[in-house]
Amino acid sequence: MVEALFSAGSKSGVKVIAEGVETIEEYKTLRDMGIELMQGFLFAKPEPDPVQSVQLP
Repeated sequence: MVEALFSAGSKSGVKVIAEGVETIEEYKTLRDMGIELMQGFLFAKPEPDPVQSVQLP
């Protein structure tokens, strides 16, 4: 499924970003498919949204 979506996006000239990359194995698999743009817990832990972090009385 990932390969099909990446292929379709690449052929259309769209930059494809793999989201939710959590392990080195996932990273290596995606990299081997040719996906260069990735985000996920492997790279950075989620940051709280300062607007949503306001404590209400």
